[in-house]
Amino acid sequence: MKKELLEWIISIAVAFVILFIVGKFIVTPYTIKGESWIQL
Repeated sequence: MKKELLEWIISIAVAFVILFIVGKFIVTPYTIKGESWIQL
């Protein structure tokens, strides 16, 4: 049971890291143009 919970936490953490990296790559071109509407 505890191992299952740990796997869930790791999976969610990895997903957040991937979303953050992808989000930075998508947002960066907009921030260069001066349209920084997303604050990370």
